Amino acid sequence: METIEIKDEKSAKAVFCENFGNDYQIQKLLGENYSRYKEFSKKDGNSKKWAEELCRNILEGIEPGNIADYWKKFDRVGCLTEYYFPAYLIAEPFVKAWYKVLENEKHPLYVGCILKYLERFIADSKNDIALILPLIDKTEEYLKQNAPEALLQSRYVSKEGHFRELASDIRRIANEYSVPEKNSYSFVKTDTEILNIIKDSLMEEWKNTDTVKEQLSELNCAYGVKDDEIFLTGASYASGSTNLHSWDIIEFAVVFLKEKTACLFRCKLENNGEFSFESYFNKYQLLKMYSAEISKLINYYRNQKAREQFLAEQGVHDWRDMSKWNNYEYACRKKFLSQYPKVLRNVYTKIPECSIKEVIIHLVDQCEELIGSYGIKETDFASPLTENEIAEWEKDKGIRIPDEYREFLKFSGRVNLPCYINFYGLNQIGSCREYLDKEEFYGFNDIGSFGGGGATLCISADDEYFYVWQDGEMNRLGNFSDTINYICCE
Repeated sequence: METIEIKDEKSAKAVFCENFGNDYQIQKLLGENYSRYKEFSKKDGNSKKWAEELCRNILEGIEPGNIADYWKKFDRVGCLTEYYFPAYLIAEPFVKAWYKVLENEKHPLYVGCILKYLERFIADSKNDIALILPLIDKTEEYLKQNAPEALLQSRYVSKEGHFRELASDIRRIANEYSVPEKNSYSFVKTDTEILNIIKDSLMEEWKNTDTVKEQLSELNCAYGVKDDEIFLTGASYASGSTNLHSWDIIEFAVVFLKEKTACLFRCKLENNGEFSFESYFNKYQLLKMYSAEISKLINYYRNQKAREQFLAEQGVHDWRDMSKWNNYEYACRKKFLSQYPKVLRNVYTKIPECSIKEVIIHLVDQCEELIGSYGIKETDFASPLTENEIAEWEKDKGIRIPDEYREFLKFSGRVNLPCYINFYGLNQIGSCREYLDKEEFYGFNDIGSFGGGGATLCISADDEYFYVWQDGEMNRLGNFSDTINYICCE
């Protein structure tokens, strides 16, 4: 096969365009000349400029009388935006080209070819989301006329159903980034009276401080949206996030000011832009009575423009000021939750006087903080081990337990943490040894699992330090204190 020589930027660009930016294909084609190609493609962001120009040429080549293979062309554009540049940069030619297809396609439209582009638009073009709204409206109108049944199907069943879900997401994001209409709503800092109403209402419902605290661990105690009748704030960390889909469940807390009562509720954004509610409590009638107003308040709470204006009034003018505000939010939640006994109070009383006492307290504090997200059942500190039990095990296995970990075992012989991290009991240490040996990590013993990604915590027989093993690599964490600090930061 003839070797393609990369002499200059022009020849590198030609290879890029002929292969539609497929880097794997280009690397396979060029072989030893690939490194030379990369020099030119990376220089001053050339690949980004080439990709944008290539996409514009593809789209402008779609004419009313020449829409053949339009699905291939739009799919290539979607792939290029996925890897090389923000989707909003070609929104105008993309919309124009798609309109030509809508107007001239005599067979049922294949909408799947634009989904990748729309997904990229959602991911990196939130502030410019209005650019794509006309395409969404016109395509939806076309599908309602030509494929109404497919449009109503699940996103996993039909491309039309997937488009419907993306359209819903795009409209939601457009609403969240729009300038809010003038109304009686405003963001306010949460006052003590509102927090007390929430606390008293939840205690009345559950009559159990552990359950109440578990449910409130993610409550936004710092601020919310208020009008004359309702105060609303987030009851989950995701309540103000823009990385949501229409099928996601969002949790909020609402205070009915006239009735002086509150409830937590879950809601889901429907295709018509309204929210459907589900409450744990017997306040469903109140939710139903105020449902229209609550929907508007939720939209306002999730509006990024309104939130940015509120934060600016608090002195947060850019990302450099956010750490101060985040600390304020954390202090508000901590102060509110401190009114309740700690869920893990029995665990705290068992922490022994030892050299790593503060390290253990730090770990238990982290568990206490995460209980609202993971649930109390996910946390388990087993009974302590005695010095004799540890020494007998070491003698039997021929494995030395590091001093700090030895002290930890005298606090708890086995631990399950609420973030999918476990320290095995002594009888499970080394259960994955055969796999470590296959990876040529001799002298390492697994002592636990780390997160949901298949990582394993290990100790080394050579230096008695702790390591994390994942994807065939062994990375050193340090001593036991370093390991706990690493876990708490994760």
